Amino acid sequence: MRQIALEARGLRKSFPDGDGGTLVAVDGVDLTLREGEVLGLVGESGSGKTTLGKLLLRIVQPDAGSIALLGEDLMGKDRDALRASRTQAQMIYQSAAAALNPGMTVYEHLRETLRLHRPDQRGHEDTVIAQTLSRFRLEGRGDRRPRELSGGERRRVGVARCLLPEPKLVIADEPTAGLDASVKADVLRVMLEARRPNQAWIFISHELDVVRYVSDRVLVMVRGRVVEDMPARRLNPADRRVLRHPYTERLLSTSLQPGSRAIMIPDRSVEPGGCRYRGACHEVEPGTGLWERCRGQEPDLVSVGPGHRTACHARGDVPEE
Repeated sequence: MRQIALEARGLRKSFPDGDGGTLVAVDGVDLTLREGEVLGLVGESGSGKTTLGKLLLRIVQPDAGSIALLGEDLMGKDRDALRASRTQAQMIYQSAAAALNPGMTVYEHLRETLRLHRPDQRGHEDTVIAQTLSRFRLEGRGDRRPRELSGGERRRVGVARCLLPEPKLVIADEPTAGLDASVKADVLRVMLEARRPNQAWIFISHELDVVRYVSDRVLVMVRGRVVEDMPARRLNPADRRVLRHPYTERLLSTSLQPGSRAIMIPDRSVEPGGCRYRGACHEVEPGTGLWERCRGQEPDLVSVGPGHRTACHARGDVPEE
């Protein structure tokens, strides 16, 4: 059995909404990730995916909850101890340009990363950087600044910087967003080739085909809550036998439309409490007994198949095989 790389319980984060109230971005999320596992995280824009990723690394401070990285309590670490943990946990940001210093060359970015996270390589920096440039197909780009690189090259530099410390955990936030198909395939190929067998990954994306391709398991989020936890192979629109959350079905249906992005849940006039997806759900009608249950009780994640849990009152509890 692989060791647990990351474990989070009851994570919660809210932000001011600008009108004197609060917006709950992440609401009571539990998560367990083992060494070598790739966990896909999907949901529409605003579902809390990126916020959750930042909470797990304490880039954003949780309001409540616990986080353990490699068995160590991240919530109990002070600023200096948390900085030291960055060697073990890294994040690939969606905007590669924003994550790079416009005044620094690729070589300088990589050298700085080695200085901060790989002091054991002092005196060998040139060799390690040359190997890294070759590994990420950036030969001849070491003296270039970000503005002199293509979009795909900037992404590869971002991935190289993230993986250079040899972290145990990598959180990739929309690493292929905005790239055309050929460049996207190139970035994915480099990422998969560079991934170490014992590294745990969280892959955040709205691109369901990419998530299904790279992931072992998938979490689906709706308005700050995880509503589905399932094997990645079950995120397949062609498989009608799988009992999935109504929202996941909607995501899959949307993904079949050429050029579509993850859906936005429409505004709906339902009071707080209960299932937060009920106003847009095609499985339940107002006035029915099921609707009253959805209105009065937020569903828990229950088993609907082997390794598959969903939070929906319209789905039955099926024992694990």
